Amino acid sequence: MSKKNKDTEVKVEEILNEKNPTHRLYVGKKMIGEVQQLSSGKFSVVMADSLPQQVKSFEEGYELLIRDWNLNQQ
Repeated sequence: MSKKNKDTEVKVEEILNEKNPTHRLYVGKKMIGEVQQLSSGKFSVVMADSLPQQVKSFEEGYELLIRDWNLNQQ
């Protein structure tokens, strides 16, 4: 018997503010982290239970958040 993979909804919510654009990444209804643009080519990724990490794009931040979520989901 083979195990079927379930589709998982991933959603990005953009938070507009004056200084730094921020994107919140959700898997299902759970927020798994935020990616905030600090400056051109410099972004901060904030995940639950870890220190912020720096990446070079929103897309790289999404990949980091999803990879961390996949490793830590129960």
